[in-house]
Amino acid sequence: MSLSINYLAESQLKDVVDISNSQFGVGYLNTSDFTSDGAIVLVATDDEKVVGFALFYIIGGDDFPAQLSIFYPVAHTSVFFKSIAVLPGFENRGVGSHLMQMVLNLARNQGVLCCYGYLWVKDGKMALESIARHHGFHDVKVMPRFWQQVSIDKGFDCPVCGNPCRCDALMVCRPFVKQ
Repeated sequence: MSLSINYLAESQLKDVVDISNSQFGVGYLNTSDFTSDGAIVLVATDDEKVVGFALFYIIGGDDFPAQLSIFYPVAHTSVFFKSIAVLPGFENRGVGSHLMQMVLNLARNQGVLCCYGYLWVKDGKMALESIARHHGFHDVKVMPRFWQQVSIDKGFDCPVCGNPCRCDALMVCRPFVKQ
C-alpha cells in the first residue's frame, strides 16, 4: 500500500461522501458538511484511490464543550474531530491511525489545548477505540442515544439500528497542555 494523505480536492468529494454513506448511513454527512466554512478534510489515498477521510474543525473558546470543564475550567480553542472513516477492505491497515496522527499534528501546530470527539458505540463496541487509545485520548462521558435527534432531523438510517439511531457515543479528549 502506498498511502498518501492530503487536503480534500474537489474531485475527491463524491468518493468521500460515498465512504461516509457506507460507514455511517446515507445522509449522515453530505457534500455541505465537507465544504462548509470551518470544515477541514484530510483524504487518504492509495495509488490515487480514495480510501479514507478525516473531518474536523478548529473550535473557538465560545464553543468549547461544557463536558470538558472537568479537565479545563476555562474555555479554550480546541480541535473537534467529527468523523474518521475508512473504505471497507482498507480497514486495519493503519489508514485511520495515520489520519488521526495528521489531525493531531495539525492541532498541535495550531497551539490548541486539546482534541476531542465522539466515538460511535455500536453493538457494544466503539468505532475508533483502538486508534483513540493509541493516540492518547481519555474517556470523558458516555452520551446515550447521541445521534437520535440528528438522525430524525437529517432523515438518515443508522447502519446498526435504522431511524431513529439509538446508538450511544463516548466523548473522548486528547490533551496537549495541562491546566
